[in-house]
Amino acid sequence: MQKAETRRKLTYEQLIFGVLALYAILVYGSMAMMSIGAGIVGAVFLWALILKKITIKDAFRKQKLYLPTLFLTAACVWSLMWASISGLELYGRHPDIHFIKDIAKLWHLWFPFLLFSMMQGLNEQKLTKLFRIWLGMGLVMAVVGIVQYYFPIYKPMILPHTTYDTYDPGTGLLALLKGRYHATGFAGFHLSFASIFAFPTGVWLAMTMLKMRRDGFTRNTKIMLLGCVLFLITNLLTYSKTTWALIPAMILGFILIGLKGKVRWISVAALAVLITIAVNTSEFRQRFEGRDSMFERVTLWEANLDMIKKFPLFGVGWHHNSDLSEAYYKEKKIIGDSTNQQRPFISHAHNNFLDQLSSTGVVGFLMYLWWNAVVLVLSLRIYRAREVYSGRNYIYRAFALGALGGWFCLHVGGMTQTNFWDAKVMHQMGFVVAMTLRFYSGLIVKG
Repeated sequence: MQKAETRRKLTYEQLIFGVLALYAILVYGSMAMMSIGAGIVGAVFLWALILKKITIKDAFRKQKLYLPTLFLTAACVWSLMWASISGLELYGRHPDIHFIKDIAKLWHLWFPFLLFSMMQGLNEQKLTKLFRIWLGMGLVMAVVGIVQYYFPIYKPMILPHTTYDTYDPGTGLLALLKGRYHATGFAGFHLSFASIFAFPTGVWLAMTMLKMRRDGFTRNTKIMLLGCVLFLITNLLTYSKTTWALIPAMILGFILIGLKGKVRWISVAALAVLITIAVNTSEFRQRFEGRDSMFERVTLWEANLDMIKKFPLFGVGWHHNSDLSEAYYKEKKIIGDSTNQQRPFISHAHNNFLDQLSSTGVVGFLMYLWWNAVVLVLSLRIYRAREVYSGRNYIYRAFALGALGGWFCLHVGGMTQTNFWDAKVMHQMGFVVAMTLRFYSGLIVKG
């Protein structure tokens, strides 16, 4: 009888591990692959809930992120209700509210709790293995990104300063290979991929530095340094301007935090030399020549600032700032004027903070800040913990430090794009948050 129960327990743990490992791989995939992975996780969660392997209380209400998630969700929902019942209007335009459709993306905020509750069923060995699978898949995507620069693989985005400025399959393979392409992974868009890729990049860099600090220049450290090179090359090949600035800033932060003595200052000097060389290349200058995208963003920011001024408390309805930006453009004669050759796009605010403020008001913005503050504090506490799982301390501290680097890239990069609510990015964010909750649940915090 006892042996049968043991077999069932092992079978359950193996199933949970297999599902989580699959999702850890699929968060680097296409939107369809991510959705399939999330669906499988959701089905297994419901099965475990029915069998009472997991309880709602353990999955949600015991977590420090529960209340921030609840209140951020409520703020987004209320902004839509307020926009609908108040008769809100901007320059003759009402937000086009479709309530069920509009709130659909909110499930991403709650999904980390499902992942966390399933991770609770893994022992330390399997949890470490899951972490390594996720990080290893990041390394695989680094290689994919480098290949994508030369070959038009999966929704290719050709670089505007290369030979061919349009992707035309009819020009033949030889012509296509004369162009160069953004590294986009399977996200299909270079900015989305840059935000997704920032997390494993940060973790790999942090893990390498902490290992170097602990063990010195061993054979394993040198291998990990080679992996760092691959991660850094792929970040450069996204040709995201913000990424080009943020990755060196993140590396500098890790050097100052993670290294000591002569190694620290030698690393700082080497980084300064590499940055100096990079900014003086023709490739760098060509990438920063175009200003159209900046014009479009500034115009969008002006439209959203106007909405914030007129509807400061609850906003214009979660993500309906996109609808109303067109009304602003027409009122200010930014579009519809034949003399104006530059046309801004009708879109979200291309700024996480302005987007949240204009669409959910000050109330929603404060909830957004609360949610993010809790995630950052949990990561910081893991990094500062005296003891995080026996024998693997540096790995989990590296995850926490790397995650902080990933959030830094996401939020500072989010000042020129609304990446927080990008569904493809939210899958990666959800996995990172779940891992953070799981690691935090098992640590002894310093002090």
